[in-house]
Amino acid sequence: MRKNLFTILLTITLLVAVAIPAMAAGDDMAVYADTSNAAISAVITTVSGSRTLTIVIEDGCAGGHVFSQPHVNGNNGTFDFSFAGYSVVVVISGNSVSTGANAPRITGYECLEANIGSIVVAPTCTEQGYTQYTCSHCGDSYSDNFIDENGHSYESVVTPMTPFEDGFTTHTCLVCGDSYDDDVVTRIPYDWQIVTVVAPTCTSRGYTVYEDSYWNAEKNDDYQDALGHEFESAVTAPTCTEKGYTTYTCSRDDCGKSFKAQYVRKLGHDYVGVITDPTCTEPGFTTYTCSRCADEYAAEATDALGHTPGKRVDVLDPTCTAEGAWEIRCEVCNEVLDSGEIDATGHTHGDRVDTKDPNCTEEGAWEIRCEVCGVVVDSGSIDALGHALGESVNLEASSCTGAGSWQVSCEVCLLVIESGEIDATGHTPGDRVETSLPTCTGSGAWEIRCEVCDALLESGETDALGHAEGAVIVTKEPTLSAKGAWEIRCEVCDVLLDSGEIDALKVVSVSNARFVSMLPENGKSNSKVWVLTFKVDVKLSNGATDTLTYSINLNGNNANQDGKYTFGNGHDLAGFTLTYDIKGNGSNIKTFSIK
Repeated sequence: MRKNLFTILLTITLLVAVAIPAMAAGDDMAVYADTSNAAISAVITTVSGSRTLTIVIEDGCAGGHVFSQPHVNGNNGTFDFSFAGYSVVVVISGNSVSTGANAPRITGYECLEANIGSIVVAPTCTEQGYTQYTCSHCGDSYSDNFIDENGHSYESVVTPMTPFEDGFTTHTCLVCGDSYDDDVVTRIPYDWQIVTVVAPTCTSRGYTVYEDSYWNAEKNDDYQDALGHEFESAVTAPTCTEKGYTTYTCSRDDCGKSFKAQYVRKLGHDYVGVITDPTCTEPGFTTYTCSRCADEYAAEATDALGHTPGKRVDVLDPTCTAEGAWEIRCEVCNEVLDSGEIDATGHTHGDRVDTKDPNCTEEGAWEIRCEVCGVVVDSGSIDALGHALGESVNLEASSCTGAGSWQVSCEVCLLVIESGEIDATGHTPGDRVETSLPTCTGSGAWEIRCEVCDALLESGETDALGHAEGAVIVTKEPTLSAKGAWEIRCEVCDVLLDSGEIDALKVVSVSNARFVSMLPENGKSNSKVWVLTFKVDVKLSNGATDTLTYSINLNGNNANQDGKYTFGNGHDLAGFTLTYDIKGNGSNIKTFSIK
């Protein structure tokens, strides 16, 4: 139940149970000693030394009733409060409140459950449901029996996307009508692609067929006006039986529209007569043929003349086995009027002829033919002769490993009558032959073969010879700036057996140093560096002599130079010293030597 409390500084809750049995509307409350159901709350408010006791009695009246009783001077003790039909004994001690020994006395106050009216408010989609209780006596009310809101019961309707508008899903509550949209699908506009172009015809407009594969849509657009007919004329001349006319046909492809006009009367026939004379079997007549159209008809018939028989003529001579023939023909038209047969003559036997001679195993043959037609009229056989044995002949001589053969044949037909084998002779070993000579590093080979059939009977190896070391050969002569090289090769196979380097040549002694030139390095007379070029005869470490040219840089302000220049390591003239005294750019050479 709800509790209404005024301004509270100190709250002490006191529960006093008062049993309130069910009562009919209009009954008075009675005083009960049972304290199991009613509840009393007491609050002491201290204001400037005085005390006010506020008592809330909660009973069958929804929300309870609030009563306030001042207690002056703030004394402690037991007090009996009576108000509005309630009598409550309380004990005040300090700041605490408790019930006295007596039960509450409740008389003459109609605040019963029967006075409480209720209104049930059903829950909605967004609001709780509840029961509103209101006291008809005092107007006090409260809410209870809350029921959770139902929540929306949405029904979804999908509005599909079109080429012109976005698609979306509308959710509408079937109870309250609340709605919202979501799941927006962005529209996909038409993407028209040309399928085919229909050309205009004489009577129909041309147009272009477009399709959109996504929407499975098709449209016709870009219309072109119909071309109209373009007629060509063809004149059909009149005939004997048909009118003439002009045919107008549209010349455009696939049109075919045509019509006829400008008719001309038909000409009629222009017949010319041709006489056909009668024959032995056919009547005569006149044929009339139109000179324009070849139409024709026959008229003016005359009787046939009849045949004129000629003499009998033999048309086929008889043979030995076949009949001949005769006939009689009309002398005018040559038609056969009568015919007959001539009897066959029969065969005329000739002499007997042997057509096949007999041999050892096969019979011969003879025949008699007709001398006129050559057909065989009689024939027979001649007995076989039988074989005539010859001498034994060796067909294949025997070899070292294979048997030979012999046979006896018929002297007439050469048929083999008898045959046999000749024993093999066996091998005849020959001399040992060197098939491969040994080399410095490789073995040789020998073999023994049969003198008759050349079959290999035995073979073996001969030991390698080993290398034959040759003299030292200089492959690269040494110079002052580079080492030389030497090698030793096998005199037989030329394989490299050993090799090495030859020290670079050195200058052993020098003589006859002579001046060539002295020029400024930068080409100007005030150059700080002058280039001295000279030649010198040298004797090399290999005993050879040579003349070499060298250049050295000298520091100075002019061409007048004197001094010594010692060649350092790495130079051809290492350790040698050049002594010079040059005046006037070489025009006056006092000393120039090298040691």
